[in-house]
Amino acid sequence: MPRKKTITLTASALKDLSAIRSWYADQQVPAVGEKLLREIISQVERLGAFPESGRIVPE
Repeated sequence: MPRKKTITLTASALKDLSAIRSWYADQQVPAVGEKLLREIISQVERLGAFPESGRIVPE
């Protein structure tokens, strides 16, 4: 089983997440934004737990 990896979000990624939250709040649907952020964070955590999951995208 692959070792769990630590995922570090960059400052720009954190800024983007904040902007997503703000946009949904401005649209008067903050719960939708919070749900989306929870889903994003969940996927990031999954990536840390299973770093070999997914496919390699060709460049």
